[in-house]
Amino acid sequence: MHWTLALTPLGEPLGIADLQLWTREKNPRKISLSAHQKKPIEEKESMKWIQAVENIYDNVGDCDPVWVTDREGDVYEHINTVITRGYNFVVRCNNDRIIGEEEGLLKERIRSAPILSSQKLEINVNKKRLELAVNIQVCECGLIAGPKVNSYGGCKDHNISVVRVSDDDGYLEWILLTSLDISSVEEALEVISIYKNRWKIE
Repeated sequence: MHWTLALTPLGEPLGIADLQLWTREKNPRKISLSAHQKKPIEEKESMKWIQAVENIYDNVGDCDPVWVTDREGDVYEHINTVITRGYNFVVRCNNDRIIGEEEGLLKERIRSAPILSSQKLEINVNKKRLELAVNIQVCECGLIAGPKVNSYGGCKDHNISVVRVSDDDGYLEWILLTSLDISSVEEALEVISIYKNRWKIE
């Protein structure tokens, strides 16, 4: 089962916006990585992310939604669909990518970016509330996210912002991809706050 939860900007649940059920024919963990990568997106379970975006498209009304997912939602075709539909998004990065014309890697770029702010961050881990001293880094990337062979939505480059939240002990690292503009500490904190709502669905 894959379900999408609608929240207010304050994190108050509005209800289930989409629900998909299916029967798994084969355990995807038993398929080799190379064989999995060659499958079109329509034959992967990752298609559930795209389908969720499409299913709610006609029902969002006049609101301006921000699509939030954890690392499992870091799929190029999914992000491309969100952008094509005109939504903003905050997606936790899972896959490293080549960025811009420099042919550098996204994670290397954000990890070497200047620290924008250092402060305390409250997070929930295993139903325990922790307060960590974290560093916040921000950069903009010409993200080349498209696979070489892409059967869904074309292969396009998207300019995005990246926010990294990490502590000095290596306990926490969030690399957040977002379409939202970030030009200040306050806007970076807003992106982090939006991502923290991800756990409401659990």
